[in-house]
Amino acid sequence: MNFSKIYKITPQMQTYNRLSFNWKPFIMFMQENKFRSEIVNTDDFGLRFNNQKITNSIFDRKDKIDKKSGAIIGSSAAFGVGSSNDSLTIPSLLSENTDCDYFNIGVKAYSGFQEVILFNSLINNLKKIKEVIIFSGINDIFMSRYIDNYDKILGPMFYTNQFYDSMAIGLKKQLINRFSNLFISPKSELNELKNNVNQSIFEIVRKNLYFWANIKNGMKIKLYFFLQPMSSWCIRELSEEENIIFNELDKNTNIKPNQVLKLMNSDVYTKYKSFLSETCKELNIDFFDCNEFLSSKEYDNKWLFVDRVHLTDLGYKLISQFIKSKI
Repeated sequence: MNFSKIYKITPQMQTYNRLSFNWKPFIMFMQENKFRSEIVNTDDFGLRFNNQKITNSIFDRKDKIDKKSGAIIGSSAAFGVGSSNDSLTIPSLLSENTDCDYFNIGVKAYSGFQEVILFNSLINNLKKIKEVIIFSGINDIFMSRYIDNYDKILGPMFYTNQFYDSMAIGLKKQLINRFSNLFISPKSELNELKNNVNQSIFEIVRKNLYFWANIKNGMKIKLYFFLQPMSSWCIRELSEEENIIFNELDKNTNIKPNQVLKLMNSDVYTKYKSFLSETCKELNIDFFDCNEFLSSKEYDNKWLFVDRVHLTDLGYKLISQFIKSKI
């Protein structure tokens, strides 16, 4: 895989790949705090600023005091990986184009359960919000296929191996865990990933949605779930840039993350979307699918993705317009 070729097309991704993590109690990790660049900036805790004057916290918004407030929560796409600066993330775009100021509570690599824990951890700063937009859905289904040894009650999370390593589980097992999830056998394991939809992850996602329903009812807020888009779940013609990027990503056929994403096909998407839609309806959570929105000939050959799960500035702009039309 030629990163220089990818970086030539998406130079901002070099900055995102430099953005590290800090270990945190309970939520496990956060983005690097006080990160400064022309592309992305984070506050003292590690949350991303919108298009605003840098302060100690994203919650210090004296300039927006007359607007109602909300929160957008999710993983790296909610955080805005791929956008060329802080002003072009979904929370920032919606804050500028609606009557609501949205806090960006997206964290790279978070699972759905971590999103719930983070929201509750920040509750003292979120008491006055009027609505929550969950822009999420891919990481849980991805990690259920990527990580073999996750806890079936609590669910999968990134850095599972590092967690077990830190708990001193023995040198031999450390070495096995450290490398077992990075590489993939080209035949048997690929077929298993292609044909298997892990049903246990559905129950974990259902549990997370129950948490959100309880939060909605307890705080008396509006709650929306937008299934984030993935390139293979959108029926459209790829742009020239997307074809170049995806071809580079596909060159390392033995790297498991790339192959898992590639094999999260339409069958996985159809089953997962149906489950999410039915569960959200049961819990009175408004559900919308961003993949369906982008599956339009109108977006054929438009450059929307910087990789299979993160968007370009245009992609984030279109999704923010779609969200605005539904809330």
